Amino acid sequence: KTKIFFRAGQVAYLEKIRSDKLRAACVRIQKTIRGWLMRKKYLRMRKAAITIQRYVRGYQARCLATFLRRTRAAIIIQKFQRMYTIRKRYRRKRAATVVLQSHLRGYIARKQYRKMLREHKATVIQKHVRGWLARLRYHRSLEAIVYLQCCYRRMMAKRELKKLKIEARSVEHYKKLNFGMENKIMQLQRKIDEQSKDSKSLLEKLTSLEAAYSSETEKLRSDVERLKMSEEEAKNA
Repeated sequence: KTKIFFRAGQVAYLEKIRSDKLRAACVRIQKTIRGWLMRKKYLRMRKAAITIQRYVRGYQARCLATFLRRTRAAIIIQKFQRMYTIRKRYRRKRAATVVLQSHLRGYIARKQYRKMLREHKATVIQKHVRGWLARLRYHRSLEAIVYLQCCYRRMMAKRELKKLKIEARSVEHYKKLNFGMENKIMQLQRKIDEQSKDSKSLLEKLTSLEAAYSSETEKLRSDVERLKMSEEEAKNA
């Protein structure tokens, strides 16, 4: 009941099919095993490569961090060095500028003080000169007024004397006014003499004042020339 009979050539065909199936199964098993082995090798190589990359990248990051830290420190040192150099140069320039400004301001102040002193001296001289000229004009006008008054009084005295002489010529009037006429004539003559003396003294005073005025003007001119020369010497200095 368990025997199977095949036709001629069927066993060989079946064996061939079986051997093909076995070969295909072996090839599939080999392919799977080789794939698994290669995948395992690949995963191991990938893990090793990732580990190597991680360590290399960590080393590079540490190197970069060290470089950046050193670069930052160098930049900070350079910054402070440049800041110190610039601050030192600025302080030197500022000190030189302050010294120049102080010297220039002192020179300007001294120049202005000298100018004010010269102007003050000139003002004092002008004040004294103007006062002297005003006093001289006042004295001259006073003397002229006195002289005019003397001339007017002398003219009036002459007129009165003439009237008195005309009146004295008449005999009747002479008889009436004989008493005291001679005294009046003598008094008028004395007044005329005194007025002539006053006029002479005024003329002498006028001449003396003119001489004093000429000497004072020459002296003031010499003082002004000397001041001008001192100003020119101060400007040249």
